[in-house]
Amino acid sequence: MTVNDRFEQLKAEIIGTDLTINSLIEVDELHEQFIKLRKALFFEGIMDFMPHYRGEQKYGWDIKPGLFRAPLNIPDATTAKKLEHLACMEFEQSVATDGQHLLRDIFYYEKYGKEWDLLFQAQHGGIKTSITDWTAIIQSALYFAVEHSSYANIEAADGQLWVMLAPTNYILAHTDKNKAKNFYSQDPKTINQYYIINPSTYLDDIDTRLYEKRMFRQKGRFFITPANMCHTAINQEEMLRPYLLRFRIPAEKKLEIREELAQRQLTRKYVYVQENEQIEAIAADVNRKVYKDYYTN
Repeated sequence: MTVNDRFEQLKAEIIGTDLTINSLIEVDELHEQFIKLRKALFFEGIMDFMPHYRGEQKYGWDIKPGLFRAPLNIPDATTAKKLEHLACMEFEQSVATDGQHLLRDIFYYEKYGKEWDLLFQAQHGGIKTSITDWTAIIQSALYFAVEHSSYANIEAADGQLWVMLAPTNYILAHTDKNKAKNFYSQDPKTINQYYIINPSTYLDDIDTRLYEKRMFRQKGRFFITPANMCHTAINQEEMLRPYLLRFRIPAEKKLEIREELAQRQLTRKYVYVQENEQIEAIAADVNRKVYKDYYTN
């Protein structure tokens, strides 16, 4: 038996083949199963990973960043990365003009600190970017899989919970003493590897920084693809497919699970912190201004 065969065998034995979620309790248990799988793979010398999760409202969607989802139609990765940088700069100016909510500048002293921190906060502010949101907290991801949608076809659809068996060498944090593992030393415009970035949160006076607080409440981490491949759906990448599992959440279970999450205080108000027309208008205006030539309708 090859290493790959054993990898697949352990996945099937521990996680099972019925990839359906019907309740919050099942999700709690599922995380424990992934921890069990992690131990099994590690002790057999196959790999070390940390499970990361992403929830989406409609089963069947590919994992695509906002820059490559309808109604945008951006032709290539190079154009997308240039536009993303412009959007982050425009976002910074728009928030400064708004004046109500400060952006964090805690890591601007790092080589690419400003670029990364603006990218993270722009993502949580609704700006279209090339990164995708993930979390190590399965319940946080579940919220987004069952979140109420104002679109009837999405609300009536099954939801999906993605699980990524993220190899530990993919995971970057600014606190790592190894410079190669410190993402602030790498340029987000030209990065050439897959990474999951785990940014720290500075809790002092966090109430003055809306977008960082959203990131903190959602336990956000970010999947970064090589700059020249950011236009490709993550689940279509050949080398990533073995690490990804997709779970179905039946549409008729969404409301029930939302209510279960609410009992644990996981509600829209909690994860988005603060919403109003002025805040939402910032993202809408920036997206229209920067990406105006690429909207399909």
